[in-house]
Amino acid sequence: MGAIYVKSGIYCYPLPDLSHDNLEVLWLLYRPNSMPREVTHLFIGAIYHPPKANNFDMTEYLISTMDQLTRSHPNAGMLLLGDFNP
Repeated sequence: MGAIYVKSGIYCYPLPDLSHDNLEVLWLLYRPNSMPREVTHLFIGAIYHPPKANNFDMTEYLISTMDQLTRSHPNAGMLLLGDFNP
C-alpha cells in the first residue's frame, strides 16, 4: 500500500481489505463530523490504471468493490479519483 497523507484533524482511514494484489488502488473511509443526513460517510477510491494495462481486470474489480460497498453501506457516498489511462 502506498503512503497516505491526510491533513491533521480530518478523520480518514485506509481500508486495506479492499486492496488488490495486481492493481494500483487505495481505498479510504472518510467520516467527517457533519454530513448531510442522506450520506453518513464517504468511500474514496484512489486508482492508477497504467497505459496498456488490462482494462477488464480493473473494470471487474471496481464494479465488484463498489457493489460490495454499496450493499454493506447503503447510506455512504463514493468518490473515485485517479489516473484512468486508456
